[in-house]
Amino acid sequence: MIFHVPHQTFCRLVRVSQKQTRHNTADKWEMEDVDTLALPNPDPSNGSSTSSQILGSSREIRDFELVWEYMPDPFWKRLAWTVDLVTSLRGLHWSWRSSQIPPVSHSSVRISQKRPFNAVAWLLFIYLSLDALNIIAKTDPYFWGITDNHSDLSVFHLESYIKISCHYHIFVSFLNLLIANMLIFDTAPLVFVQILGPSLVGTLGEPWMYAFAYGPIQAILDKGLQGFWALWWHQMFRFGCSSPGLWVADRLNIARSSKTAKSLRILVAFSLSGIVHACGCYTQWPSTSPLNVFLFFLAQPVGMVAQELVMLAARGLFLKSRNENFHRIGKSIFTVIWLRLTFWLMADEYARGGMWLIEPLPLSPLRCLGFGPAQNGWWRWQGIIPRVYWGDNWWQSGLAI
Repeated sequence: MIFHVPHQTFCRLVRVSQKQTRHNTADKWEMEDVDTLALPNPDPSNGSSTSSQILGSSREIRDFELVWEYMPDPFWKRLAWTVDLVTSLRGLHWSWRSSQIPPVSHSSVRISQKRPFNAVAWLLFIYLSLDALNIIAKTDPYFWGITDNHSDLSVFHLESYIKISCHYHIFVSFLNLLIANMLIFDTAPLVFVQILGPSLVGTLGEPWMYAFAYGPIQAILDKGLQGFWALWWHQMFRFGCSSPGLWVADRLNIARSSKTAKSLRILVAFSLSGIVHACGCYTQWPSTSPLNVFLFFLAQPVGMVAQELVMLAARGLFLKSRNENFHRIGKSIFTVIWLRLTFWLMADEYARGGMWLIEPLPLSPLRCLGFGPAQNGWWRWQGIIPRVYWGDNWWQSGLAI
């Protein structure tokens, strides 16, 4: 919000009954049909979407109005609008929603409304997957923070294959991040859509509000490392990390559509993302090196440049064929290799900080079935129930976990 004027720049989609007045002086609404309503002065370089890009065609199933709401005047409505703006990580119903997030067709919306069992089954699968990964972490010294010993694989007993175990640890660490994010993203629609519904929570109960956490795998095939970060990986920090770069470009009178502005935006975005993640590493109790986490993110723009150089050299040497499949395979291989060469910088620090030892799930069905170590049983949050802690001073008091 520092680099924007929120009450002039941002607006959100809200659900309004057709019986309500279409011109309400207390609420700043744009009441044009949501299927054709374009955002005010949409900026392609900022990745903003129109409402039709967000929803697709919705005329056939809607018995209410979806309208763009600017910052309202009444204090409590303004407070709710502001809290929503600050806490919306991907901005799926905001005007600054990334155009890279694909629209959700209402055919899929109708399916998700009629088949809540699918949502529960998918969430159960993610839950069990994260439970299995947590058990693996509890049985492998690497995830205890002993990162110098990649040869101890108590799960598969591959003690002598150091290189294999190193790849394995990186892979499991990546899966932990992937599955944990999916659990966070996919729990919300089950609660807000299937249980509460739009009649109770308004727009938050709309199925189109919850796009899949990750983009299409084709993005990596088409664009390689850039597609991995810009299109496939979650977009939680995209807008916040990209805005400062655009602001700097504007102050330097660099056209936003130019390659210089794009490069500046990417460099600033990854630097800020690296700082955010490095701060999280710094606050971990054991001794860690936050610089390594920062360097991992800073290495990604370097990898994008390296990918272009490698693909350019490959075209001149042995990829003269116009078959796009060869180029897609090459970009995908480079992406995997680059991430493998750099991800250890973050994975090792997370392991040293004890991140993989955190109990993300209250219940462990796999431990209940006899898998993994039996310490503390299947209930995993023993002794860590949140409680109020009173210190000597008010700033030392709070909620203890």
